[in-house]
Amino acid sequence: MYIYVETAFHHEGDKSYLFKLIEAAKESEVNGVKFQVLINLDEFMSSRHSAYTQAKTWILSIEDWREVFAYTQALGLELIIMPLDIAAFAFVSEFNVRFLEIHSVSFNDTELLLELEKYKTPLILGTGGRTQEEIDAMVKRFSNRDIILMIGFQSYPSKLVDVSIGKIKQFKNLYQNCLIGYADHS
Repeated sequence: MYIYVETAFHHEGDKSYLFKLIEAAKESEVNGVKFQVLINLDEFMSSRHSAYTQAKTWILSIEDWREVFAYTQALGLELIIMPLDIAAFAFVSEFNVRFLEIHSVSFNDTELLLELEKYKTPLILGTGGRTQEEIDAMVKRFSNRDIILMIGFQSYPSKLVDVSIGKIKQFKNLYQNCLIGYADHS
């Protein structure tokens, strides 16, 4: 069993708080920490979006991310990176990244997926909200590496009625060359 925690953006750009989250992860004895990494907000969000100005304050610099990743590894935790823009891939060559994770909303991000093709790092694919055909296409496209299909319901808080835990068996039968994982916001 491999267990990791995700920090997402609830650090809100506060690096010292992010270090505390990493320390809490270490105390909980997980294997790794997943970071949603975004360097260039303009590649990810329109400047006309109502949350743009707020989101801009939440973006860590490349140097900040280097400190965060070095600290995470110094504590003996593995790195899982969810690149949200092209610049985030630079860390894959610089650090020992255990997994790259592609969010289901990025399944159609052509530039991000082209960049992903340059790396052979094991891949986690978030499948929430994706059709069978979309998942099939991603598994085929990245079949040159280990793939974990992450199922689950990503609304907060996850209601038990919405959690599709039965997909574990379905995916296990459909994707015999992939590992199956589960994530939610319980």
